[in-house]
Amino acid sequence: MPSYRPALHAFAIAWVCATFILIVAGGTVTSRGHGMAVPDWPTSYEYNMFLFPPSMWKGGIFWEHTHRLLGSFVGLLTIVMTVWLLATQKHRSWLRRLGIAALIMVGVQGIIGGLRVTELSIVLAILHGVTAQLFLCVTVLIAAATSKWWPAPSRSRLCTSPPALRAASIILFTAILIQLILGATMRHTGAGLAIPDFPTSYGKPLPPMTQKTIDNRTAQMFDYDDPAMPQGVTPAMVGVHFAHRVWAVGVIVAAGWFVSRFARHGATERLLARPTIALIVLLVVQVCLGAMVIWSMRHPELATAHQATGAATLAVVALIMFRAHMLPVAPATEPARIGAPSPSLQGRD
Repeated sequence: MPSYRPALHAFAIAWVCATFILIVAGGTVTSRGHGMAVPDWPTSYEYNMFLFPPSMWKGGIFWEHTHRLLGSFVGLLTIVMTVWLLATQKHRSWLRRLGIAALIMVGVQGIIGGLRVTELSIVLAILHGVTAQLFLCVTVLIAAATSKWWPAPSRSRLCTSPPALRAASIILFTAILIQLILGATMRHTGAGLAIPDFPTSYGKPLPPMTQKTIDNRTAQMFDYDDPAMPQGVTPAMVGVHFAHRVWAVGVIVAAGWFVSRFARHGATERLLARPTIALIVLLVVQVCLGAMVIWSMRHPELATAHQATGAATLAVVALIMFRAHMLPVAPATEPARIGAPSPSLQGRD
């Protein structure tokens, strides 16, 4: 069985970082409203994308074109990673299939991004944002599987990941994914400030849900000459925004349940401990950023940071879920000893 390959793992880490930078760049394009700064695709103002004159990279064009180039770079890295996995991971067919899935995802993602421009589709814009975050999760899983900490399947493990912990990780991942879909919908429909205050909603616990009450409460909170006054807010926009806030509470509850399961069943397993700590930190930061986005009247950098932190949180939970499921359950005749050493952490694969 092939040994751990440091070069492959290092490349996988670089691939993860490049993908995250691409997501930040895409978030910046949306936050700054530059999604249509380059109105054609796959060309850029009828130039070959890679021959587009730097002298034209100005304003929103710079951000959108840079995003396209970064996407192409990540696509190239994905091709290299897939070929590398196919050549070296013949003993792990599932990892080879995951590499092929990543290659398909990055191709589909590029097409969705292009069609979002040519078709002027908000639905495709939302799908483009969500697919990018799922792709990040796939890169993280491949990086984890190529590390030296991957346990060898031939070596036994004690039960450190009971069904309750695994179920909690799945529920938390699903909850965060739904929240990111709501967030992407909110961003691309212009509903980021549909409720302009926090933690209240138009000064009350519940927001107005009819056009008349929205207009009345907006007039009470803002002067008509105030440039921060929300414009064109509809009940649908308020509904999406409020759903994003309410579901955030559900995410926190799901995270609390997972952490309680982790504290009970897996607190000594460092493969789970470190990403769980990272999860807690990211959730605290994410809640603070969400509030700051409202208080700053949706400052572009804060909005991008909020979106990027959400993507990082989903990727961390994907890693937790992956690791929780990869640790085999001990035979029923062998009692689980949570604090026992884990020799397979030094596995070769």
